[in-house]
Amino acid sequence: MNASSIRLIYRTLALLVVLGVIYAVAKDPFRVAETRASVALLGLFGAGNHVIYIQPYSIAVLPSGAEPFEAVVTLSCSSLASALSIICMGAIAPRGRAFRRTFATLTAVGLVVGGNIVRITVSIVVGIFYGRGSLVLFHDWAGSTFTFIYTLGGFMIMLMMLMDKRAAIPRTQENHVEHV
Repeated sequence: MNASSIRLIYRTLALLVVLGVIYAVAKDPFRVAETRASVALLGLFGAGNHVIYIQPYSIAVLPSGAEPFEAVVTLSCSSLASALSIICMGAIAPRGRAFRRTFATLTAVGLVVGGNIVRITVSIVVGIFYGRGSLVLFHDWAGSTFTFIYTLGGFMIMLMMLMDKRAAIPRTQENHVEHV
């Protein structure tokens, strides 16, 4: 193992410690922000009369023609862990200048957080129209797919933004194809 690899390992470990502390400190305020953003998004799209923000992580859902229930944004529903993972990967990415890396990382984090707020909001909309059981089913099945897509999508967009065009495979006679 060379010195560069050892520095990368130490840098990654230090970053994990820092991000772990950020996670411990920010997990509750972040969940509150995601919960409030979901309620605001529901209000923006006209479903505000079916939801009430009642506690730091809870939303009272008032479905049409069904029993009201409480939707709780748990720690596992939050996108904070995914966002911090993207930050970690962006910080150790080998290519790109600091501004470019920061912009790419923040774009990916924005996609992850925004995607999660949409996931929470859509889950609640399902609960408004079809009741608590449907919200839970949608959250557990479709929500997992949403999480996978926005996290992987954010990471891929970050990588695409970081890729240097000059590092692409050079055109040669062997790999150049004429388009007619």
